[in-house]
Amino acid sequence: MPPATSDPIAALSAPKVVTVLSTSPLTLKVTVDATTLGVSASGTADVQVVLTSGALTQVTYSAATAAGLASVVTVLGPVKDSTPIVAPV
Repeated sequence: MPPATSDPIAALSAPKVVTVLSTSPLTLKVTVDATTLGVSASGTADVQVVLTSGALTQVTYSAATAAGLASVVTVLGPVKDSTPIVAPV
């Protein structure tokens, strides 16, 4: 399956439906057009968004494609080490 071609977070700006699944932590199910996630899928996809203390901490979604099920789980947290990464020479 080819990689996603767009920023999946942008898809959340135009949801079809938003449902509250839990309030602690705040967990939302956001239904978007599957193609806005950047995968070659048809129909809609449900994106689960978790907010902890007002901060985005997790984004999860799956979409059916011709090649099978595409699943993405992204966990976000504070930066532990902001030292730039330098490639070895």
